[in-house]
Amino acid sequence: MILKINNEKKEFNKPVKLIEIAGKEDCCAKVNGTIRDLNYIVKNDCEIEFLNIVDSPDAVRIYEATLRYLVVMAIYNLYGKADVRINYSVSMALYVDLSKMDIMLDEDEVAKIKKEMDRLIKADLPLNRLSIKKEDAIEIYTKQNMMDKVNILKYRKEDHVNIYECKGFYNYMYMNMMPRTSYVKDFKLFSYFPQMILQYPRSETKGKIPPFNYEQVKYSKVLFKAKNWAKKNDMANVYDLNERVTHESVAEFINLCEFKHNRTLVRIGDKIEDRKDEVRLVAISGPSSSGKTTFATKLKVELSSRGFKPIMISLDNYYLDNKDIPIDEFGEKDFETIDALDIARFNKDMFSLMQGKETKIPIFNFVSQKRDGYKIITPQANSIVIIEGIHALNEKLTRSIPRDSKYKIFISPQQQINIDENNPVRITDIRLIRRAVRDHLFRNYDVSQTLDIWPSVRRGEFKWIYDCQEDADYIFNTELAYELCVLKKYALPLFLTVKREDKDFANANRIVKFLKYFVTIDDSLVPNNSILREFIGGSCFK
Repeated sequence: MILKINNEKKEFNKPVKLIEIAGKEDCCAKVNGTIRDLNYIVKNDCEIEFLNIVDSPDAVRIYEATLRYLVVMAIYNLYGKADVRINYSVSMALYVDLSKMDIMLDEDEVAKIKKEMDRLIKADLPLNRLSIKKEDAIEIYTKQNMMDKVNILKYRKEDHVNIYECKGFYNYMYMNMMPRTSYVKDFKLFSYFPQMILQYPRSETKGKIPPFNYEQVKYSKVLFKAKNWAKKNDMANVYDLNERVTHESVAEFINLCEFKHNRTLVRIGDKIEDRKDEVRLVAISGPSSSGKTTFATKLKVELSSRGFKPIMISLDNYYLDNKDIPIDEFGEKDFETIDALDIARFNKDMFSLMQGKETKIPIFNFVSQKRDGYKIITPQANSIVIIEGIHALNEKLTRSIPRDSKYKIFISPQQQINIDENNPVRITDIRLIRRAVRDHLFRNYDVSQTLDIWPSVRRGEFKWIYDCQEDADYIFNTELAYELCVLKKYALPLFLTVKREDKDFANANRIVKFLKYFVTIDDSLVPNNSILREFIGGSCFK
């Protein structure tokens, strides 16, 4: 058979395992576009692209899944049980929570867990992927006292399940893993009150572990509140969420989530009103599909109810003409950079508005890709300007306006929900699902187009957004605990259209796997002023 390996053709006379032809740093491979673990046996002509953590998010996800497996296994080996909850946390890390096991995770205890992980890695143990009957998996998980995994299997329709075995320990991370424990080369585990942090290499940092940012205090508090709120309201795991949707009033559940948003909007309104003598500009930013447009409009209504006269300004109107857009490192026009905006004109106009002067605001034509006229805005005595966009919190954008005159809000969905205790749903995936649905319904994109541009969108977020979040006066969590139950109706058929040979199949299939577990909620129950309406349509603000 002829195998095209990383664009080089080689001939083989018999079937071959990927691990036999992989490099030392490879974590997995794409075989004819499909992600395969390194134990996969190639039997026919095909194209193979080996992936590593330096430049492949797919490889990083497999590395991270293997690391989660190992930390849970180490805890199981040490304590005879593994009641471990893992969530995504600050600074691109994992938060490992053993609070149910009543273990004080001081430095000595964490060092003991790390030592056991190091022992497992050094032992070079095989990680064996098995396909077994669902009832057999239930029996195995029951013996290991992993009842959260037993519960979620009640919502699995298929008769067989995948599971990984390593020296008598069984677990599943809902994706492929690396073939042996020794393939985990680098990680950090340290105490982070009251539990511990697990760090791993990222492709965003070229296969290195990113420095841990101890200064993300505000963001950390938001995640902590989201985790506690989900736990108190039985929404921490998909099974608990499904049970609530199945056995309780769905309308009441939806309103519970929406009222949480509304209360927070009132709180923000209070804070801005308390500073009404100094605040002249409200700046709203957040990563893609956070709900910035709807949030800004709802905040406008909230401030209007307090006697303010809000002026909404779109940063899109300050784009430079297409011919003046800067070029990025790939030789393409960089529409994500702050330098794609007419910063001088923006500052001049904002300064004029805050002086109470009649101001000509530019209008940008996205068809012709250039400025196409102006509109006149006349502020009033109690006017306040609201801007939203990915650069809204960047001081470079509003350099002529004193910091005390600005109220900065960072928004993003920070849902803390797990498939089971060991398998958190990625916060980024919630935004990707939102965007895929919106792109399909309102921009005539198919899901492959959304998946294609997503890496570029993420690069822009890391470059321009996240460094500004701790400077925010308020961080607003736009997650709605019920939203994946609504989005499933739209998103699941979309992601199922991605074919195996598509380069984004692995990413799409990963999302399909966990979306299947959510029960569906009728979208007619979603209020017309909900942030979710920005993505599924029917908003009263449009």
